[in-house]
Amino acid sequence: MNIKGFFIAFLKITVLYVIITAFRNDKELNIFVSPNGKDGNNGTLEAPIRSMEAAKSLVRAARSNGSYQAINVNFMPGEYQLDETLSIGAGDGGTPTCLITYKAYKPGTVVISGGRQLPQKWVKDKVQDVWKLKLENDYGVVNQLFENGKRLQRSSSRVLYTTGPLRVYRKTIESFLIKGYDKLDLSYKLREKDIAPFCGFSYNHGDLDDLSPNDINNAELLLYHSWDCSLHNIGKMDKATDEIYLKSPSVYPVGLFSNRTRYIIENCKTYLTQPGYWCYNIEKREIYYKAKAGEDPNNQKFVVPVVKTLVAFKGDPDPSKRVQNVKFSGLSFKYTISPRGLQWHDDYLSYLVPDKTMPWLDLKTGAGIIQGAVKTGQAIAIQNADRIIFTDCSFSQLGAYAVNIYNYSDKNELINCRFFDLGAGGVLIGSQLVNLYYDKPNESLPKDNIIKNSKIHDYGIIYKSGLGISIMHATKSKIVGNEIFNAPYTGLSCGWTWGRGKSYTRETIIENNDIHDVMRELADGGGIYTLGNQPGTVIRNNTIHDIKRSKDAIGSRNNGIFFDEGSSRIYLDNNEIYNIENESIRYNIAVPSDITWGTNKFDGQEATGSDGQLLVSTKTLKYWLETDRLKLTLSYIIESDWFIYSLIVFTLVAVFVIKRIRKRKRIKNYKKQFNVKR
Repeated sequence: MNIKGFFIAFLKITVLYVIITAFRNDKELNIFVSPNGKDGNNGTLEAPIRSMEAAKSLVRAARSNGSYQAINVNFMPGEYQLDETLSIGAGDGGTPTCLITYKAYKPGTVVISGGRQLPQKWVKDKVQDVWKLKLENDYGVVNQLFENGKRLQRSSSRVLYTTGPLRVYRKTIESFLIKGYDKLDLSYKLREKDIAPFCGFSYNHGDLDDLSPNDINNAELLLYHSWDCSLHNIGKMDKATDEIYLKSPSVYPVGLFSNRTRYIIENCKTYLTQPGYWCYNIEKREIYYKAKAGEDPNNQKFVVPVVKTLVAFKGDPDPSKRVQNVKFSGLSFKYTISPRGLQWHDDYLSYLVPDKTMPWLDLKTGAGIIQGAVKTGQAIAIQNADRIIFTDCSFSQLGAYAVNIYNYSDKNELINCRFFDLGAGGVLIGSQLVNLYYDKPNESLPKDNIIKNSKIHDYGIIYKSGLGISIMHATKSKIVGNEIFNAPYTGLSCGWTWGRGKSYTRETIIENNDIHDVMRELADGGGIYTLGNQPGTVIRNNTIHDIKRSKDAIGSRNNGIFFDEGSSRIYLDNNEIYNIENESIRYNIAVPSDITWGTNKFDGQEATGSDGQLLVSTKTLKYWLETDRLKLTLSYIIESDWFIYSLIVFTLVAVFVIKRIRKRKRIKNYKKQFNVKR
């Protein structure tokens, strides 16, 4: 071989070596976790560990080494039960040069569970096809039950209707309505005067005669309002006056929106009428289950959630001390509790001191929850954390929200995920402080977070006002390419500041989303709901369709897009909205000219700029003129008692005026006839 040939051969070998070295992964660590592993093992494929906590410890130790470019925690197929929240701190996270990944070895085969399987010790009850199980261990609050991964329906009454507030407070509420207070202002003022009107209502005679004292002690009542619901235990029921007294206050008093308000009573043995229904006796700690024909529950897997939050990222507000660069891939997160003892505002505590008149009050029960049910909890809590990524994960069978991204949390991503069977809603982004007005840049508020190509559906199972996605005080959020559907209330909510004052919700991108079949139970919302001044926010290329209104909904209408109080500085372009039962677009204390219009399509008709505003206005007018819609709208007014009183007063005044006019006319004719000059 000559020198030239030798040099060429050497060069080829060198290049090949460089390529092999470049692609060789000497600095990538793989840790293996298996349901059959042991936490004392070293985490290899041959000797896997068993728990997520042990995996976290190995990650921390490997990260301190500082030489790895990637650390992968591989979960073998199976279910991994958490008895408490897995807390991930800054020392457990990655670095800009080392990504920590928790992933399914085979995607779709791994469950991270906050549930506990019940013992197979069911015995037959005296009632046909009903079985009971005595809980010997403490399972906490038992208000959800799952059989073989499917949520079971608690025993439930039919839909019932109130007849008004507690009788002793009816005139109090009516007097506030007659003064013309806004509904929310009325609620605040009334609460300051007396909390008791929030703690009960009147019902139709005979509706609840079949409930036993034992039923009443265990019952939980779901009370519908307009855009909210609240949950209550029953403190007292007076069958002589047909009145129910609640152990905790509702968000709004019955009679505020309507005297005829829906409610449902659950968890009573009397209502254990359908196969698959269940209920829980709190005092006896017994679960009752009505089996399907030929079913033996001892052959099934029943699970009760026992953990509120599955994974919590807890770093420090200092950017250098936040949890960073952690990824979850191909995992399923299931089973979290549905908490109770939730009250709208902390200032309730100053009003709610049990006394001789209301000794049954118990704030540890019920849920009088704020708009959107945003304070009900979450399975994944991201705080003081950056670049936390979830890809191809699922979140289901949860008692509240799936994911909450709040203070000091930037550039987090939820990509190709699925959210369903959720007690409240899908994803929350931003601070939950109400009416946080823009003063100066606030580094605590999350920014640059992304939800992309995900499906969010069948939520609001327990807290009916839950939201598919809610953006509160947050900047530069991107909501792209998602499908949101099948829910009692709004699909996507953006904004958390009432009025036209400067807000921290800004530069949000909402595009290429498909939102449909929401607003199925509640009122006064839409496919997309906005609130407040939102400079730089863009809503484009979305499809919003098939939004109806329940015949039992009370309050304002349901819309494709609802621009609520102060909505402004929003750009609306290339959206298609169709098959909306009420108006396609509605404004409430918002000005159409504050929305910048591109080209949009409404029920197949395309319009640009001011023509779009005109088209929407025309369709709105047509909506109002339709006979059934007009009748429905008038019913909102007529059903209120203050309307009746106003009508009576108007009639009396009219009669008085007419009599005076006739009397003067008679006197005038008399004077003319008899030539009387005085």
